Amino acid sequence: MAEDVSSDCEIVPTGDGRTFHFRVRLSSLRPGHALRSRTVDLAGCSCAVGCLPRGSSPSILFVLGVHSNPALEAASKVSTHMVLLDKTGSPASSVGTGKIQKSSCSDYMDGVYGLEARRSAVMANCVVDNYVVVLCSVDIDWTPPASSIKDLGHDLAMMLDKQDLTDVTFDVGGESISAHRLVLAARSSVFKAQLYGPMAESKMTSITIQDMHASAFRSMLYYIYHGSLSNADKNDVSSTMAQYQHLLVAADRYGLEGLKKNCEDKLCANCITIDSMVSLLELAEDHVCYKLKARCFDFLADGDNFKMVATSGEYLRLMQTFPTLMVEAQNRFKIPHEKPTSMGTPASSVEQLLLDLGHDLAIMFDNQDLTDVSFDVGEESFSAHRLVLAARSPVFKAELYGPLAEGTMTSITIQDMEACTFKSMLHYMYQGSLPNTDTNDVSSTMAQCQHLLVAADRYGVEELKKICEDRLCGTGIMIDNVVSMLELAEDHGCLKLKTECFDFLANGEHFKLVATSAEYFCLVQNYPSLLVEMRNRFKIAHEESTTMNVGPHKRSRVC
Repeated sequence: MAEDVSSDCEIVPTGDGRTFHFRVRLSSLRPGHALRSRTVDLAGCSCAVGCLPRGSSPSILFVLGVHSNPALEAASKVSTHMVLLDKTGSPASSVGTGKIQKSSCSDYMDGVYGLEARRSAVMANCVVDNYVVVLCSVDIDWTPPASSIKDLGHDLAMMLDKQDLTDVTFDVGGESISAHRLVLAARSSVFKAQLYGPMAESKMTSITIQDMHASAFRSMLYYIYHGSLSNADKNDVSSTMAQYQHLLVAADRYGLEGLKKNCEDKLCANCITIDSMVSLLELAEDHVCYKLKARCFDFLADGDNFKMVATSGEYLRLMQTFPTLMVEAQNRFKIPHEKPTSMGTPASSVEQLLLDLGHDLAIMFDNQDLTDVSFDVGEESFSAHRLVLAARSPVFKAELYGPLAEGTMTSITIQDMEACTFKSMLHYMYQGSLPNTDTNDVSSTMAQCQHLLVAADRYGVEELKKICEDRLCGTGIMIDNVVSMLELAEDHGCLKLKTECFDFLANGEHFKLVATSAEYFCLVQNYPSLLVEMRNRFKIAHEESTTMNVGPHKRSRVC
């Protein structure tokens, strides 16, 4: 966009904090006129709007851009929109075509919204008192992208990487490897029996594992925490195949069906060769891998492959050790024209096996399985896992594992919090989301979000606090709640919520109703800094309004 000086256009606030009217004098829309532009603060950001008659063209272009701002980096999306108003003040959607246009100016976010309309249509439908009015809106989505919300599994994996709060050590192949008992028990029924059952290992802090490579155990731990395979050395195919074989054996030993299926799929994909077929067929028979066995038989169905394999000593030894394999091979080769029935696990079943660590721990929480700490909140008692709370909250970590008294207690009383709020916070810690609420009861939903925001701030659960703040902003600031929202925002450092409240109060009619209430006087007496902030904001807005309507206008830059 270019720049221009003009008294022929102005910004008219609408009072809702997200929209404004851009009024342009009819005479300035004649062909050959330069760009008319203005800037305005809206929705917590600086916007620039203008119109360009476009020389001898029969059309007029209106443009709206949002200045880049470090404060907007937390927003997942900034949306702009423009629509001409007809003579009744209603949106004239049929007049003009709008779209996001690429801007060469790096000062603007997400391009610039352009609304192009034929001059004749504008003149016929949108002129009132020699002015044309465009309704401009800016909407900021503060909801963090899904990928940015770290789940419980991620937090526990980070603790493993830092060797934080590990409580059991394994000696494997000469190496010492530490982990968390609760995590292993959540993922493996075998580990659960060993670490929490009547076996000797349940009382031991160091356990020796025989007949397993340390690298395989580490890879198994990686899967247990991350829900995926670690990156193997893809350049060394034989080494990769050996790793998957060892890992499949480990997965079968500890009942990790998802990991076992992963390894089986990897071996089926690119590891069956003349040299490896016998060992893979033996592995499939030993550990009940139907898909791998079927792939091995498919490989042997090729006559040349079969001749090379069947004349080896390894093949003869295999058939002597597992005579049932000889019978299966005979049956398959007798009916070469019939496609054998696949005995592999259906794809949908595989997907169900790949549930993450957070899901498994949430199931344990729902079943109240292996919980080791309880909380008395109000009239209710809640049990949970110390490790999960420590992974999600630095405050709980300090209380449950630090030198404080709670570190040795199994039952803790929490004051000044409602039981339903604590329950919702626990739900978020395990599930990574808020529990479902009655969306029809707005006042109740907002009250729950307010209480939950206070709890999240108290225990340092920043992502939960941000979700609550976003919900409060999205539900809508009203006359009856703006004072309590401002107090909440000031007490708990919620800058976005405070900005939303200030934008609401920028409407003169709203402010008159609020500023004549007893709650308002109590607020400004308890928080005098808020009064200063409001006065400064209103003063700036007043000066801008005065500048727009009286005297010459300053130049403003618009792309």
